[in-house]
Amino acid sequence: MRISIIIRSTYLLMLLTVFLASCASDQGKANEEYREYRVYRSKVGYDIMMRLYHEALSKWGVPYQETDVGTTYGKTHVVISGLSNTKPLVLIHGMSSNSSWTWMYNIKDLCRDHLVFAVDVIGDAGKGRPVRMPKNHQDYADWLNEVFLALGIHRALMVGNSGGGFIAHWFQYYYPQKVEKMVLLSYSYLDQNADLSVFAQLFRFNFRTTREDARKQLEWLNGGPIQDEKNKEWLEEFMYSINKYTKTDYIISPYKSVPESAVRKITTPVLIIFGEKDVIFDVKKAYNYWKKINNPAIRFEIIPEQGHLVVTRHDLVDKLILDFLR
Repeated sequence: MRISIIIRSTYLLMLLTVFLASCASDQGKANEEYREYRVYRSKVGYDIMMRLYHEALSKWGVPYQETDVGTTYGKTHVVISGLSNTKPLVLIHGMSSNSSWTWMYNIKDLCRDHLVFAVDVIGDAGKGRPVRMPKNHQDYADWLNEVFLALGIHRALMVGNSGGGFIAHWFQYYYPQKVEKMVLLSYSYLDQNADLSVFAQLFRFNFRTTREDARKQLEWLNGGPIQDEKNKEWLEEFMYSINKYTKTDYIISPYKSVPESAVRKITTPVLIIFGEKDVIFDVKKAYNYWKKINNPAIRFEIIPEQGHLVVTRHDLVDKLILDFLR
């Protein structure tokens, strides 16, 4: 009788062990999927965003190739276009975005004279595969340095858009020898120059995920209606999908400014381009701040009647960028 109980207990223990092992395996798969899709709310959302990613690339109108490079923060996706044996130009998109749509208006001009590397910020709504997220601005700079090393880039021209401007600026701060010239689009000292109402509005848009809200958000960011009738509906779908299918609540923002003392000493040529109707930053305050810095290496340009999305005004913006980089 006692032997029977022991056998039965041993059998139950074996079943429990198998069950727990199975649960651990399932949890491991779940964790693996979370790492794969962590910026997306679901696999469905990931698939939709990837469709939009490739649709945006099809609008570039120039040849390109895609590649993944390994970093200690995870795989980083890069879209490469332009002329080999020319100066490398590294593009960093803004937050809650990716390389494909951010640069679709500008890439045709930018890749005429340069070999362009459009980098998906690790953990944002692109094709990256984060295994750990940067914890502060130095982590973002170190991550980007690893991307440079993996791509064989020793020194580059850089363009950073909005949040990408903060990443580019911190990269120049920690790795000044690797940046030849730098263009910062819709960029300012956010910790000194952003009203709380801006964050409240962004927060509201993030939780109201109708297509009408997406249209209003685009117009709010753009400083008025989107003039590109051909791609207007696609842009609204992209904004709708960003709000509905992605999440960036776990991202540690790099939006802390480089120390003013370092900005005063910077010798790397910098061009800052603002939209006159920018709703994220106060353009007047930004202009006065950079004027107060009074560093001859830094230029400040304003695009009339344009909002935060200065990339859509490629007719003016691209000329300013290319003239400066030349």
